[in-house]
Amino acid sequence: MNINGSDDFAGSSMLAVRDTVRDLLQRLHGLFDQEDFLYYYKGVEGGEKAVLRKLINEDYIRLASKEERNRSGCNYEDADNVWVLTVRGGALANASAAKPIRRATARNTLTSFLDRIEEVSSDSRCLWVVDEAVLFGSMLDPTRDPVSDVDVAVRLVQHQERCEAAGERALDILFEREMGWRHIPVNEVEFFGRNDVLKKLKSRKSSLSLHLINEKGEVGGLADISYDVIYQRGTGRLPVKY
Repeated sequence: MNINGSDDFAGSSMLAVRDTVRDLLQRLHGLFDQEDFLYYYKGVEGGEKAVLRKLINEDYIRLASKEERNRSGCNYEDADNVWVLTVRGGALANASAAKPIRRATARNTLTSFLDRIEEVSSDSRCLWVVDEAVLFGSMLDPTRDPVSDVDVAVRLVQHQERCEAAGERALDILFEREMGWRHIPVNEVEFFGRNDVLKKLKSRKSSLSLHLINEKGEVGGLADISYDVIYQRGTGRLPVKY
């Protein structure tokens, strides 16, 4: 899905609403109450109710079922006003605001992404590696050219041997740096953690939308989505037919 970030959405920008919904998906697995929504809201001040109403009316979110609320393990004060993202809401959360690109450019972007996965895999300083990577979104439709962007998702795992070799002290320093408690110049960084690896994979490419495969195996937080596996640890990159 591709959006124009400057488009109006109930008085806020489409980009601000996309970022709000993205945070709700990534941080709360798409299940939230009004307090959560207000906390992550990024639109114009005072526009919260209008944005929330439009998200409901246009089927981006729906009321969560009792089963969904119970499964979350959270005790909501107002159980009648707990929402969950719909498929359309999940698509908005994963939407790109970048300009559409030609399919040939998208292929080059994807090839470079796979190259970076292999670089991370072979770099002994990277304590997290890609276990699996998948391609989804507009590139899966061979009739589309241009495409909105290159949608990929990865499952990251710790490289146990490298972590053991790094030692407990190095892991503590890495944790403090990733939490923002300790600053270390880039040229003095000894090991790369999970956030570092994600930045390496993204490589500031506006045409690449990088998402995560969660513990449930959901791609970009969405349960029902078509995708192709393009990389598996131990096997390497798989043929890409797009």
